[in-house]
Amino acid sequence: MLVIQAGLSWWLAPALSLAAFAGSLELLLVGMMASVTPLAAVALTVLVVDFRHVFYAFWVGGGLVGVAIGTTLPAPVKGLEFALCALFTVLTLDAFRSRREILAIVFAITLALRAVPFALLRTLRGSAIVRRLSVWMPVGILAVLAVTARHGTIAAEPRATLYALLAVAVTAGVHLASGRRTILSVGIGTAAYVVLVNAF
Repeated sequence: MLVIQAGLSWWLAPALSLAAFAGSLELLLVGMMASVTPLAAVALTVLVVDFRHVFYAFWVGGGLVGVAIGTTLPAPVKGLEFALCALFTVLTLDAFRSRREILAIVFAITLALRAVPFALLRTLRGSAIVRRLSVWMPVGILAVLAVTARHGTIAAEPRATLYALLAVAVTAGVHLASGRRTILSVGIGTAAYVVLVNAF
């Protein structure tokens, strides 16, 4: 509708949908084309609005690298699923470290989900328990996610518990020693788990 109302050809609507991967950019381009905006201004607008797609390209590129590496492996590698547990371990450590950010997140969640009880029960506001929960609950949730990510494998293979604990220790150690480099920590922790599960 906007294309027609702007006095542009009908075929521009499907062309924009095919060429532009953001609805907001399509809307901007219709207005820019209708007002005969210079090409340099259009190009700059496209760059600014769609710059986030650069990060999507890295994500897709990482996935393609993983697929390429996976096709070179002789057989399925047991234990690669540990990467999720390692990621949650790293996130737990980072959440534990940055309490200011945790408090902001907890505040938003608490406000959205618990505003009524806190408004009704004023005595809870000054409670030491509530203050402690606001700091430790996010850390606990991430730790539970890390354990939950391993639950199926641990239940199926009891010795995997020891391997998972060792790999979590490796992940945490690398993360703390390497200056909190997430990809490095998750990668080395996952590699440690894969080696333990496949070697023993």
